[in-house]
Amino acid sequence: MFDCEIKFAMEKKYKRNYIVNKHQHPCYEIVFYIDGEGESIINNTTYKFKPNTFTICRPNTFHKEVGYSKVELIYIGFDVLNDNFKIQEGIFNNDNYDILNELSEIYNELENHKEYYEKNQGMTFTSFDDFVCRYLGLDTGADWQSVTRQ
Repeated sequence: MFDCEIKFAMEKKYKRNYIVNKHQHPCYEIVFYIDGEGESIINNTTYKFKPNTFTICRPNTFHKEVGYSKVELIYIGFDVLNDNFKIQEGIFNNDNYDILNELSEIYNELENHKEYYEKNQGMTFTSFDDFVCRYLGLDTGADWQSVTRQ
């Protein structure tokens, strides 16, 4: 059993080409690309992103992002407590599940109750724990045919 703790959540709409310079976080990061195209460079490996794909970076992994057109995305940073595993890093297609809907719900919950979550830092988010289990393959019944590495 494990718990996830949300560290940050941000929705962003870039109106033109952009670069997010090389950086790292002390937590995992999921970036879901709602619209637009570009490249995500994770640990010196370049991945092409397009709508309906998402990247995962492990803690302390250097990464950079370059958008070539109008890009809309959601960033979510999280820690995994009781971490006895490593979540796979890279870019993935969102084929059969509505990961975007789940991430949007989590983002909206955090935004709509920002004061509560700021006062109670360290709170876990049960639906995000479930998300990590289902979509990132941490339970033995995960369906990796639906979330496949590009």
